[in-house]
Amino acid sequence: MIKCIETFSAASRAKQAFFRIKKIDKVFPVMMQALGRQKVSADWQKDGGQYIPLPTTWLNGERWEDVEQVEVQPPASGPVVPTAADLERRESERQRQLDENMNELLERMKQEGEIEP
Repeated sequence: MIKCIETFSAASRAKQAFFRIKKIDKVFPVMMQALGRQKVSADWQKDGGQYIPLPTTWLNGERWEDVEQVEVQPPASGPVVPTAADLERRESERQRQLDENMNELLERMKQEGEIEP
């Protein structure tokens, strides 16, 4: 019986919190989307849902505005060592860029009459 009264009281408080939200017509779709994402999150699934916030807490805390944590892969351990092919490719690209720059400079000098064609 006491559990039933506690449940009714908690539901009543959640209902009051819900109706205190301003511009509920605009916020409600956002709330439902957030609820859909949060209910499948690791936090809400952990230990059989032990850490799901109470409805009143979720509503009063405007938890629909929470930013979900994105799991980021840790960086690779150890230094990244380029292969011989990587070094050759870099050197080839550097040489190509030098040649291109030199050709542009020579062409400009010819156009300006600084050197003979």
